[in-house]
Amino acid sequence: MIIRSKRHWTDIVEGPKHDGYNRRDFLLRGLAAGTISVALPKLFGQDLIRAAEAATLNCPSTAPNPGAIVQIFANGGPAMGARFIPESLASGLTATGATNYGITGGANLLTIAPGMVIDTTSPFGIALMQGPPGFAGGPSMWQSKVLKNICAGGHMGPFNLDDGAGVNSGLWGSVSLDQSSTLGKDLWFNPSPAPAVWAVGTPTARVLGGEATPAQVEAPFNFSPAVAGNTSVPEITNAANGAVSISQAFSPLFGTTTRVASDKLKNSVGCAFLGNIPLADPSLATNYFDPTTIAKLTAITTVASLTPYEQSQIAAYYQAAYGNVGGIIINTGGRDYHAANDTPAIVAAADVEDARSIVMFLAACYAANAPGALIYTSNGFCLSNGTNPVPVTINGQSFTANTPKSVGDAGGFFNQGMVIFYSPSGNLPGVQTTGNPGTKMDGSVSADPKIGSQANAFAGLFLSAHHFVKGSIPARLTAALNKAAIAPNQSQVMVLK
Repeated sequence: MIIRSKRHWTDIVEGPKHDGYNRRDFLLRGLAAGTISVALPKLFGQDLIRAAEAATLNCPSTAPNPGAIVQIFANGGPAMGARFIPESLASGLTATGATNYGITGGANLLTIAPGMVIDTTSPFGIALMQGPPGFAGGPSMWQSKVLKNICAGGHMGPFNLDDGAGVNSGLWGSVSLDQSSTLGKDLWFNPSPAPAVWAVGTPTARVLGGEATPAQVEAPFNFSPAVAGNTSVPEITNAANGAVSISQAFSPLFGTTTRVASDKLKNSVGCAFLGNIPLADPSLATNYFDPTTIAKLTAITTVASLTPYEQSQIAAYYQAAYGNVGGIIINTGGRDYHAANDTPAIVAAADVEDARSIVMFLAACYAANAPGALIYTSNGFCLSNGTNPVPVTINGQSFTANTPKSVGDAGGFFNQGMVIFYSPSGNLPGVQTTGNPGTKMDGSVSADPKIGSQANAFAGLFLSAHHFVKGSIPARLTAALNKAAIAPNQSQVMVLK
């Protein structure tokens, strides 16, 4: 039997009619909702409110985790021999070799630490030896208190992809996925190269552009919109706790507690909510990344004498050393020296700037009284033809620096990736530099066959850094490398003996 109902065309256009609700209807429905809210938990065999109160999250520690891991990527291929020279190369360095590497060599070579030799008259060497401005006792105390507590190791040979071929070959690492910190993020300066496969997806705060100022570093950590009203710390705390409680309370109701990985999902989401609470502190960014507000930094250096870029670096390195950020990764552009374009003054300025970045790192670790590991890599190498005298000013003092006279790209010739270790106690590890510089001293170098690839060598630098700073290698990093078939023998690719 078919039952037909009479419908007007307006019923189709306007949709079905609903009866209006009066005050009594609303009271009735409110009473029903209240009754259900009390009775429903009992119907499902447990009190949801108590379940929410009793539930806990297993969040990663947000306490400071001291120890800095930093990477500087000299993008383009500078005259690496005019910066750090492995002891194995320096021991047999000839006059021809010194000319090719852009240094004077001879009596000007100084082993400042195990595994590390510099030319003390080069722009890089002068800047490194001078230390930061205002350091108590000046350069001599800087050298005896700080430089005596460093050593270095590395790999020669694998980093031979020059310029464009090397820039996106995975010479960009990460720390925050493998090392807990208060803010849970790396800080990346000018992050243009493609990262290593094991660093993809890293939680980061990114500072775009070249030489960042403290204000530019603070910006990614400022809570947006501006902290006021509902974005205060108490309000964000209440919102986070409320979201976590609601999630936990309704899990039994919807049966998510029996689903695969549901607890992991709840834990991750809940921790993400709670982890945002510190970002609502209006003074967080300034207190963390303005070095004039960090007493331990102002106690060891005249912060006002630093360039804005150096100020941003020393504050960031300090927060990494103290354990508030995961790690600092810096891309320094314009290191691709060519005779036609790069005057001696340009080369000298860049070499000083990179040395000063390392000085800022060591000063920050010294101020924080924390260990640190600085990874220094480049894609390629610039061959030189002797040196040019260039005036440079460091900490207000004038010097004449023997600056590399650049010839041009040397591609697969001398290249190295290295890691500098700093120990506040002077308890330094045994280190090694792999690879063979050969006897011709023409810039050619052969990699250790046990290293196998650039990816292995690069991973080895980070494995070494973690092992020194934290005493062990993070399980996640090991798993990520295994998944990517990188560094199957971890101890073999490390620079630690």
